[in-house]
Amino acid sequence: MTALRACLVKGYDSEYVAIFLSVTSFTLNGNSLILFSNGRNVASSTTVPTSPSVSLVGSYSASFQNLPEITITIDESRISFKGCNSNSLPYQALANGKFSITGPGISTLIACSVDYDSKYVAALQSVTGFTITNGVLSLIRSNTVIATLRKANEYNSVSFDGSYTLSVPNTYLETLVASIRGNTISFSSCNSISI
Repeated sequence: MTALRACLVKGYDSEYVAIFLSVTSFTLNGNSLILFSNGRNVASSTTVPTSPSVSLVGSYSASFQNLPEITITIDESRISFKGCNSNSLPYQALANGKFSITGPGISTLIACSVDYDSKYVAALQSVTGFTITNGVLSLIRSNTVIATLRKANEYNSVSFDGSYTLSVPNTYLETLVASIRGNTISFSSCNSISI
């Protein structure tokens, strides 16, 4: 944490730092980012950047409507799964909750007696958005959750860069503009702070 100057009047730096350090979960839904501390809303933003991309990297246990559970692996640019065949699709996930498959997928061509691959691919191609709540990644089509993805025994890490205008409910604290770059949150209240 760094501070660059001293304040002549009371600043709220310590209060803002305490809020950011208390965050235990968040919800990212469309244009809304809500930060929680033990289930209590401690700050929210309605100015989520339309880009850049969000990193959803990890291996997930995925439950799709009317399909058997499957393991999905997400890297920086592709969603992959092995059903009957090995399948991989390019995707983009934006900080505003928008999601899209960005091109054709690739697949092996093994013949199987039971093959749900085309249904998983069709479901993924129909996704237009996502939310992340309490470590659960939900894929959405037409305001309906069509799949839930959970990481098993692993910390769910999601990163997104951008500037956010945060308001703190039920306090005397003023609206704050905070920037996220990698693993650092920066803001200027009285001092310039990086956490």
